[in-house]
Amino acid sequence: MTSIDNSGAPGTESSLHPELQILIDRRAIHDVVLRYCKAIDQVDADLVRSCYQDGALDYHLGFTGTVDEFIAWCWPALEQLNGTRHVLANHLSEVDGDVATAESYVLAYHWQEPFDDPARNYVGHGKYIDRFARGGDGVWRISERRVVADFITGISAITVPPVEDNG
Repeated sequence: MTSIDNSGAPGTESSLHPELQILIDRRAIHDVVLRYCKAIDQVDADLVRSCYQDGALDYHLGFTGTVDEFIAWCWPALEQLNGTRHVLANHLSEVDGDVATAESYVLAYHWQEPFDDPARNYVGHGKYIDRFARGGDGVWRISERRVVADFITGISAITVPPVEDNG
C-alpha cells in the first residue's frame, strides 16, 4: 500500500493547493477510523494504539480512559467472541489546520456461540464522534473519541464453513 507524503506536516511548506491538502487530510482521517475498525476486528492492540495520540481519551459506552485502559477494558470481551465486524457508513470530517473533527456512523456486528441467541449475537448501531490532531510527525491520530449508541438489533448468526483452497 502506498502512502501519501503529507506535505502539510507542521514545519513544512506545502506546495499543494489548500483544497487538495484538505482532501488529503480528510482521506488520512478516514483511514485512521478504518484502521481502528480493522484493529478491533482483528483484536490487534498495537494497531488500535496506532490510531490514537499519546494521552488521548476514549469515552466508550460506560468506559472513560486512555487507549491502554480501553484495551484492558474491552479485550477480555473481544477474546470471548467468535468475531466482530465494524462497518463504517456515513463519515464526515472537518479539518482546521492541524486539528479536525469527524463523525462516523458504525454498525458493530458481534457473534458468538450459541449463534441463535440474539442476546449474544447482535449489531450495535451508533456513531464515533472524534477529535483528531496532526502530530509532529505529520500523522493524523484520534485525540478524543466519544462512542454514541443509538440502538442494538439482535441477530441469528450463521457460521460459514471455510472455503477449500483449490489453488
